[in-house]
Order: sequence, then structure tokens, then C-alpha cells
Amino acid sequence: METIVEIILAFLAVIGLVSLGWLGFGCLLMPTGGTDTVCLLPGRGEGETLEQAVTGLVWLRGGGLFGGRLVIVDCGLTEQGRAIARALARRESTVELCPVEELEEYIRSVSHPS
Repeated sequence: METIVEIILAFLAVIGLVSLGWLGFGCLLMPTGGTDTVCLLPGRGEGETLEQAVTGLVWLRGGGLFGGRLVIVDCGLTEQGRAIARALARRESTVELCPVEELEEYIRSVSHPS
């Protein structure tokens, strides 16, 4: 019985060390960025993947792993896709929608605010 308890404790210790290593490694590799970071998310078609992508990036933001802006770039969204993108931008204050034609000007305004 004592051997089983020792095996279980050793297993839990290994899992704990691997978890700590994983978190440490993740903190080293994940860019925390600053407020100058801009993540461009291309939106196409009906915008089926937009909500999942935005939710994931907002989750990273909540964990302190992403600190910048998220811009949904309209690369051929349908009317329904634009409606989804606008709803996401209203729901999350750090999400913006930008037409692809205006992207260059947007980047310039972000990098050199007037």
C-alpha cells in the first residue's frame, strides 16, 4: 500500500513540475506586446470564424498575454459577415473593424498618432 501512495505522489509531483515548466515556457514564448501591438484578423465570407478568433484573443488579453488592438480587416465579408464583425466590435472595446482599402491609413494613424 505504501508503494502505491509513493507512486501516486511521484506522479503528481511530475505533473506539477511539467505544468510549471509549461507555464514558464509559455510566458517566455508568448508575446505580451504593449498597447502598440496590432493583431490583424482577416474577415472573409460570412465571418464564420470571427467570433471564435476574437473570443480567443480576448481570452489572451484577459490573461495578460496580449495587450494590443485587434482589428478585423474586411477582406470580402458579406453583409452578414459585416454584421457579425460590427457586433463583435460593439461587444469588445478593443476590437475594431477596418475595410481592407483603408488598412494602410489605419496602420499609419496607429503608428503615428496626430
